[in-house]
Parts: sequence; C-alpha cells; structure tokens
Amino acid sequence: MPPPPYEPSEEEPYGDGDGDGDGDPPDAVKVGPSDLQAAVTAGIETIVLEDGVYTADDIDGDWLLIKGQKLWAENLGGAILKFGIDAGGNDCMLHPGPELHGLVFDIEDEDNAPDWPGTAGKTVISGWTFSTEFVIEDCFIHGGPLDTGIWVTSVEGFEARRLEIDHLNRYGILIQNTQSNPSSPMILSDIRIWDIDDPGDDSNGTGIRVGETANLSRIHVRDVRWSGVVINGETNGSTATNIDVDRTGTTQTTGRVGVYFDNTARNVTVSNFCIGPGVSHGFRSEWDHNTTCRGGVHVFTKQQADDCLATNDPGGEFFTRGVNHVVEYGLVEASDIGVLFHRGTVNGDVNNVTFRNYSFAAIAFHDNVSTETLWPLYDDGSSQSDNTFEECGVCELTFDWNGTPCCEDIPSSCDPVSCL
Repeated sequence: MPPPPYEPSEEEPYGDGDGDGDGDPPDAVKVGPSDLQAAVTAGIETIVLEDGVYTADDIDGDWLLIKGQKLWAENLGGAILKFGIDAGGNDCMLHPGPELHGLVFDIEDEDNAPDWPGTAGKTVISGWTFSTEFVIEDCFIHGGPLDTGIWVTSVEGFEARRLEIDHLNRYGILIQNTQSNPSSPMILSDIRIWDIDDPGDDSNGTGIRVGETANLSRIHVRDVRWSGVVINGETNGSTATNIDVDRTGTTQTTGRVGVYFDNTARNVTVSNFCIGPGVSHGFRSEWDHNTTCRGGVHVFTKQQADDCLATNDPGGEFFTRGVNHVVEYGLVEASDIGVLFHRGTVNGDVNNVTFRNYSFAAIAFHDNVSTETLWPLYDDGSSQSDNTFEECGVCELTFDWNGTPCCEDIPSSCDPVSCL
C-alpha cells in the first residue's frame, strides 16, 4: 500500500473512531468484517471499521449500499475493502451526508463494483440522485479491472480531499450533474491520480472530469491516456489552482492534453500550474463542431459561417465554445501548442505564463471572438499579455492551428518563421 496522499495536520488529526476521545463521534459503532453489513442494515449513522480485509463474503450483495451513513477506518489505511460502495438509492428517499474516511479500496473482481452502463461503467464509489453532501477523504482507490474511481451525479455539497486514485480504464473522478443550481461549488483538493488507461479505447483515460461548478486545488495527474483534467458542462465560475499534469496520451492522436475546456464550460480560471512536458497541448478549448446551418449542415470554415449568416436562415444554429476562460500564472511545456483556444472560444485570456518546448506555437487563438453576439464571425477576440516565450524560431502567437502557422509574434532575436 502506498503512503498516505497527504499527512493529516495536527489541527485536524485523523482520529474519528480511534478511541482516544479526540474527535470521536459519540454514537460511533466499531465493527469488524463480520459485523459491517449488520451495522449498515441497522441504519447506524457512524460506523468505524477495524483494521482488516473486508470481502464480498462479508456483505449481502456484490458491493455495499449505504444510505447517508459515515464509514471511518479506525486507522488510516487499515481497513481494506475488496468491494465497491454505492451511496445512492432507488427508494425515492433522500439520503444526505454519506461520508468515507481513511479506507483502502483494492478490488480484484469487477463483479464486486457497481455497474453503470454508459460513461462511468464499473465504478469503485458512486453517489447519485439522493446522496447529497457526499464527502470522501483520506482514501486510497485502486481500480484494478474497473473503469471509474468515483462517479457522482448528486453534486450538491460534494467534497473530495486527500485521495490517491490509480489503475482504472476511463476516469479517476467523473462528475456529471443531474441536479440544477447547486448552492455552492464542489470541493476537490489534494488529489493524486495516475495510470488511467484503456488500451482498447483512445477516447477514454482522464484524471478528473467535472461537469458542474467546482473549486479544484492541488491536483496531481500522471500517465493518463487522454487528458489530465476536463472541465465541461455547467461549470460556470469554476477555479483550478496548483494543477500538475504530465504524461498524457500515447500518440498525438489520442488526446495528449493537460487541461481541456470541453463543451459549454464558461468563466473558468486556471492558475498556478505546471503542465508537461509529456503533453501535446497544455490547454485546449473544444472547437465548435456543433455549429450548424440550414437545418443541420455543419459549418467548418469561416467562409461557410459567413455564407450561413448571410442567408439569414432562421434555422441556423451557432454554439460558442469556452466563454471567458482565463489561464494565468504557470508553466506550460507542451510539445506542440501551449494554449489552443479553438474556434468558437469567446474572450479567452492568457497571462503571466511561461511557455517552453512548443514546436508549433506557444499560443493559438483559432477563430476566436470577443463577444458571443458576434459569433459566428471572428475577430481574434481572445487576448494574451505578460507571457514569457522561450523557444526561438517558433511562433509565439498564431491564429491558425494546423499546417504552417501564420505568426503574430516571433522573437526578434530568432530567425523569422515564414507565414503562408
């Protein structure tokens, strides 16, 4: 077993249920492997797991279903679970407040994990529909044959801290909102993720994917097949700080992105980061591949967009991608492009970033716009300032993204790059 992700501080010792009186819940019930299911079935709110190995033979089903209950390891890392936990419910009753603390998940049989057909697949921990205020702290999640470490759709009050997650096929953490307007951002902090890789599927392999407003901090991702962090959907106002991503993807056609702004993400700020050098694109905003005209004809070029706009076709439908994203104060060592804000990105900003190792361009603003109302016309509306560019003879800024870049800025001390 690896060491704890982060040592508990003296101010917040790991100790609930350890018997020393320091933070122990007065109603906690201590159990061993043979008593766990009985305590859960009895509805005990706080259950402390003694050191030991807990197998599927100790519970009623293939995995454990909890309903708003709190499970603590008596000693950090001492309780090893060979099955997954489902903190949702299908009885149309709310089950707020489930918590998991200090547990090790080491699952060897995929039948001992909740199965969610579709995106999440076989999942170590799931929280859905009724499991609001879900807290997961100080846990080790080893996926083995499984697809996803943590899958959450009940985002209200979700918090994840001090986790190590490894050896999964699709996602370390996958958050998909099925609620509306949560009262506060989710919290994800002090999380280390590595080895998220399905050799048979180039579209999977992501450290963290969040689909609702969240505050991410101190995130460390290594050896994932597609992207370190993906921010998508209703993530308005999200922040990510102290992000460290390296070694994403196996070829240049399988992602290789540090941080990906996907779909309709808006107003996201990423700061204080280190991305690369084992990535192709440090940051990437998804391109507007859903833009359509005349009832479904896709628009792929500026001329097509201009022609579509000129027809004043009431059936035309234009979707911007990536609105008001800020990338600031960090280091990007991507091998291809440092920051790529793709077509449809609105009013992006890149500032106080050091770029090195790029072979195509440090920054590419491809068909960006300054305001949503201007779309689908382009005015190179994103901005960059106070950045440091360390590669000679390579574009600092381009408004293209493939072929030979047409450079806006080339260091004067370097040989000029031809713009075709």
